[in-house]
Amino acid sequence: MNNRKTPASMLRSVLAAVAASLAAVLLLSAAWTYSQDAASPPQSLKVAPQVTLAGFIDQVPAEQLRESNTLVIDLRTAEEGTADEQTRLTQAGVSYANIPMGRAPLSSTQIADFEALLAEHPDQPVLIHCASGNRAGLLWAVHMINQGTDVEDAIQHVSLIANREPVHQAIRDYALTKAQ
Repeated sequence: MNNRKTPASMLRSVLAAVAASLAAVLLLSAAWTYSQDAASPPQSLKVAPQVTLAGFIDQVPAEQLRESNTLVIDLRTAEEGTADEQTRLTQAGVSYANIPMGRAPLSSTQIADFEALLAEHPDQPVLIHCASGNRAGLLWAVHMINQGTDVEDAIQHVSLIANREPVHQAIRDYALTKAQ
């Protein structure tokens, strides 16, 4: 029995590997957005039909956010520049809310405030952001868990933007605490 590969079989192997890689890239790019539309910063993750997670949004024109009726939920602390953003957006007529999340564990008040904002704006586009996207992903994953999503599924759902292991562990810790 001859185990040598023919040029044709080697080419098929290479093409199969390229096709698999291309499929993976297309799958990731379907979730990771590089658009400049009204509610999407250059690097953002659309996690629901009307919900986008992002890091900094200082390059997103306030007029686009206003025209799309987007609610901006800023998760940064005052030390991170929320006053400037709040002024810029509210002067342009954009709905803006701040739920400051620092390095401390997520509090029940922060979660309740977030859930209340989502309930108050059920049909409105929402842009949830922080400095990097990690806190936005954490809070969205917690929301998903509260809606019945499995913890690992919630982590997978936000992992393209909330990609740090400590964030994933915080999500797991929340789920364990909630289960008790």
